[in-house]
Amino acid sequence: MPNKPRTPHTLRWLKACCGVLIALCPLLSSAQSSNGSSSSASSTSGNGSSAVTSSAPQRPFMDVIKDYRRIPGFFTIWQKEDRFLIELRESDFNKPFYFVSHNAQSIGESPFVAGLLLDGTITQWRRTSVDRVQWVERNTRFFADGNKPLERAVGQAFPDSLIAAAPIVSQPHPQTKAVLVDLNILLLNDIPGAGPALEGSFRAPYAFDRGNSQILAMRSSSQELTFDLRYHFGLSRLPSSNSANGAPVRLPANVPDPRSVFLGFHFSFSPLPAETMRPRDADPRVGYFFTTRWDFHDDARPDPRVHYISRWRLEKKDEQAELSEPKQPITFWIDRNVPERYRQVVREGILLWNEAFERIGFKDAIVVKQQTDDADFDTLDRQHASVRWYIGTNANVAIGPSVTDPRSGEILDADVVIADVFTRGARRNIEHEFPSRARAAQQALQDALCDYPNAASVQFQEAYDLLLARGELKEGSPEAEAFIDDYMRLIVAHEVGHTLGLTHNFIASKAFTPAQLRDPAYIASHGTVASVMDYVPVNLSLAGEKPAPYFQKHLGAYDLWAIEYGYKPLPPENEKLLLDQLAARGRYEPTLAYANDIDALGNQGVDPDVNMFDLGNDIQTWFERRVQIARERIDWIARRPPGEHPYPLARESVMSSLSGLADSAQNLAKKVGGIRSVHEPSQRMPSFTPVPAAEQRRALDSLTRALFSSDSFRVPPALLQRLPMDHLNRFDDLIRGNVSSVDPQVPLVALVSRVQNAALERLVSDRTTLRLLDSELLRSTPEGALQLGDMLHQLNLAIWSELDKPGAEIDLIRRNLQRNWLGRLSGFVTHPSAGTPPDVRSLARLELQQLRGRLQRSLRSKHTPSTEAHLREALNIVDEALQARLLKLG
Repeated sequence: MPNKPRTPHTLRWLKACCGVLIALCPLLSSAQSSNGSSSSASSTSGNGSSAVTSSAPQRPFMDVIKDYRRIPGFFTIWQKEDRFLIELRESDFNKPFYFVSHNAQSIGESPFVAGLLLDGTITQWRRTSVDRVQWVERNTRFFADGNKPLERAVGQAFPDSLIAAAPIVSQPHPQTKAVLVDLNILLLNDIPGAGPALEGSFRAPYAFDRGNSQILAMRSSSQELTFDLRYHFGLSRLPSSNSANGAPVRLPANVPDPRSVFLGFHFSFSPLPAETMRPRDADPRVGYFFTTRWDFHDDARPDPRVHYISRWRLEKKDEQAELSEPKQPITFWIDRNVPERYRQVVREGILLWNEAFERIGFKDAIVVKQQTDDADFDTLDRQHASVRWYIGTNANVAIGPSVTDPRSGEILDADVVIADVFTRGARRNIEHEFPSRARAAQQALQDALCDYPNAASVQFQEAYDLLLARGELKEGSPEAEAFIDDYMRLIVAHEVGHTLGLTHNFIASKAFTPAQLRDPAYIASHGTVASVMDYVPVNLSLAGEKPAPYFQKHLGAYDLWAIEYGYKPLPPENEKLLLDQLAARGRYEPTLAYANDIDALGNQGVDPDVNMFDLGNDIQTWFERRVQIARERIDWIARRPPGEHPYPLARESVMSSLSGLADSAQNLAKKVGGIRSVHEPSQRMPSFTPVPAAEQRRALDSLTRALFSSDSFRVPPALLQRLPMDHLNRFDDLIRGNVSSVDPQVPLVALVSRVQNAALERLVSDRTTLRLLDSELLRSTPEGALQLGDMLHQLNLAIWSELDKPGAEIDLIRRNLQRNWLGRLSGFVTHPSAGTPPDVRSLARLELQQLRGRLQRSLRSKHTPSTEAHLREALNIVDEALQARLLKLG
C-alpha cells in the first residue's frame, strides 16, 4: 500500500478494476508462522492522543502492560480500552510478512467501492534506534540471487519505502527481550492514500484527520491479524466552484456534509508462504496477469526482466491419479451481504470454472462456501477469497482483483465485488442522459481499462427492453428471471476468471459466424464466444428471426486452454518445452486466439477483430444488425398508442437506441486502415497483416449508408413530443449535482452527433490516415488498396449529398454533420496537428476546392432561409480556408 509520505494514489484504487492490477513487489525471503490461539477484540475509539511519544522515558515492560489484555496470534497484541500495543521480539524484526488492505466502507461513489481489494505488499518491522520502529515496504522487485557482488549492487540501487513509524514504549522484556510499540500511531495514518484519492476524484483538498479516526476492531489468529479502521477526512471549508488548476470541483453527493467524509479500511497482517511455489513463465499468446521482476544475477542477459503468471497454488493429493482432489482447493466465500435471491447464481458462476480444472486432472478444484450471519470472520480477511455485494449510486461495478506472492506469482487473496445494478438494471432505468455526470463518473474506471460494469449494464438494459417490447419476455415471469440469472452468472464467471489470473480476451467474440450464432444446437455445445473473459453482449435476433440463446452458459474453448496453460501439472524438466507447444496452438486454432486491453485500447486499437461488446466474425454484419435493432426499437415505440408504454422506458429506449450505435460504428470504422495483429514472440509468422482493401471498402460503404446519408436518422416528431423525463429523479439528480442540463427534451441532435462523430473521428484520425498512406509498405501487392483520397472523397460526397439535388432542403441534423465535417477539412488545411501527414492537408484542400463548386451551384436554386444561410456560411468557411496561410503546424 502507499507509504507515508508518497505520491497521490488515486491510480492504486483504479488499477483494481476488473483485475487490472499493478504487479506487486517480489519477495526475498519467506516468513514463518507464529503460534497462538484465535481471539478477537474491539474498541470504540482510538485516535492515539494518549500515545507515548518517542521523547518519553521507556518504562519497564511489565509496568506498561499492567492493565492490558494479552491477545496472542501472528503478532501478540496488548489492548487497553481504545489503545493497542504490538509486541515485537528480536525474531520479528527484519523478517518479511504480507500486508493486505481493503476499502471496507465507502461513500457509494466510484472509485470508492466497499469491499474493494486495494493492495497487497511485502513489509517488515525495522528497528532504527533504541526508541523507534519503522514499518517498511520492501523493495524486492529487483534481485541478484546467487551473485554476491551484484546482490550488493542491487541493495545499493533500490531502496525500501517507509509506511509509518512509531515509538517503542517499553524497555525490553527481561527474558524474551521483546519490546512494545504504539500500534495506534502506526495504523492511524493515511496508509491507503485515500486523501489524495479523494482529492483526485472530487478536486477538493481533503486532509486526513487523525483525531477523529479510530481502530474499530481487531481479530487475531496464528495465521492472520486483522484490523478494522475508520478514517476521517475533512475540508476546513467548502472550496470554490473551481480547484486551484481551474478544474471544476465535484463534491461527494452521498454524505450529509461534504466537508466530512468517513472511509472504512480492513488491514491484514499474515505470514508469507513458507515454501515458495514454483513459478510459471508468462507467454504473450495466453492471457494471464503476471508479476515482473528484474533478475540481475546474470550480467550477460540482454533483458534482466522475468515474468511469472499469477495463479493459485494447486497440487494434487494423489499425483498418480488421472483425476484427484487438490491438497488445498481454491475456496470462495459468498459474503453474507449477497442477497439470498442471487446466492445460487453466484455459486454457479464460480463453479463454472471447475470444468476447466477437471480437464487437467483436478476434481473440485474450486469450492464455494456461504458465510453465515453469525460468522466470526470477515470475508475481507486474506484467508478468505470472496464474492461480495456493493450498492452505490453511480458505480456500475464488477471487479475481480487479486494479490500475489511476487517470488512466484502465487495468488494469495482475491475478492470479487459486484454491484446491485446487474440485477436491479432490468427493473430500473439506467442513466442515458447526455451529457451526464453519472456517465462522467465512470471515466476513472474506464481509464483503468475496465468499462465492463458500466457498458454491460447498459447493454443488458437495452436487450431486456427490446425483448419486453417484442413479447419474448414478460416482466416478472420465470423466463425474465432466468434471463437475469443467465446474465448474472456470466458476470460472476468473468470476474472469477480474473481472480484465477486471467486477463481480458477481446478477440474471443470473433470465434463464430453469424449463422452459427443463430443456431441453438451449435450455441448449446460451443457458446456464443470462445471465452467468458471477453465483454460479451446479448445474442439478440432480428425481428422475424427465430430466437437463439441469449447468453453464454459455459466456459469457452479459450478458457479451457488458458487454464490448462496456467495450472496443468508439468514435469519441471520439460515444462518450458511443453508450455511453448501448448501456447503455439493459439496460432492455428481460431477459438484460441488472444488479444487483451493493450490490443483493444478501449476500442481505439488498430485491429478490427479486437473489440468490446461485439459478436461474430463479421463486424460489418454486427454493425448492420445493430442499426436494424435500433430502428426496430424506435419504430415499435412510435407505433404504440399514447400511454401504453411507460414513459421513462420509452425515453430510455429511444436515447439508448441512438447512443448505442456509437461503439459499434467505431468498431466497424477500425477496418478502414486496419491492421490485424497476433501475439507472436518469434518470426515464425507475420505479426501484422493489413485488412484487405475490399473489406475496407465494404466497411466504408456500410458506414456511409447507415450514418452519413440524408435519411440515416429519422425519429417521428410525434414520438419526440411524448417522451417526458422522470421529473422526480431528474430534480433529485440536479440537487445532487448529477446533471449538467435540465433541458426536458430528448437531446436527439446531440445523440445523433455523438454517433456520427465517433465514426468520423476514427476515420480521419491521424492514426488512420497515416496507416492508409503507409499501407503499401505492408502489402506485397499495393494495387487496389483503399486510398486516403478515395475515402475523403466518398465521405465528402455522402455528407453533402443534398448539393446534388437542386433546391433540396437540409435539416438540422444534417447541417450539424456538415458543419462538423467542414470543420475537419478546413482544420486539416489551416491547423494541422503535429501528427497529421502532409498528404492529408493537400487532399483536404482538393476536397474543399471541389466542395466550393458544388456549394456555388446549389446556391443558384431557391432554398428556405435556414438552408440558404447554412450554405452561404459553408461557402464562406471554404473560401477562408483556401485563402488562409498555414497558421500552425505542430
